Amino acid sequence: MSHATAKKMPKAQRRDQLMETALGIIREQGTDALTLGYLAERAGVSKPIAYEHFGTRAGLLIALYQQLDQRQVDDLLVALEQSPKQLSTAAKVVSEAYMACYRLIGQEWHAISAALKGDEEMEAFQRG
Repeated sequence: MSHATAKKMPKAQRRDQLMETALGIIREQGTDALTLGYLAERAGVSKPIAYEHFGTRAGLLIALYQQLDQRQVDDLLVALEQSPKQLSTAAKVVSEAYMACYRLIGQEWHAISAALKGDEEMEAFQRG
């Protein structure tokens, strides 16, 4: 899809599309291949759109990190809500949810974490 024919989307939907495309790039080619320019090309949008959403490559990686982290938390909360309120059951639910998340997004999660290691933007994000 060329930039001129890229379908206009609401901002939140475009961001989701860009993040899914970025995860696909990481899955297929690793984090080294992920740049905002390449992301824009693969998503069929102009570079300024990618930069508008994430600012920097680190900003994109942090957004992906947050999304994957939130997905894990959400899945865990649902699993805990649906299980009996016993310590042994909770421990089992937590470990099962962690492993399910790892199977689903483990490779990408570790690649993103490694790419952000030592990054100033990530350090600032973690300091809150």
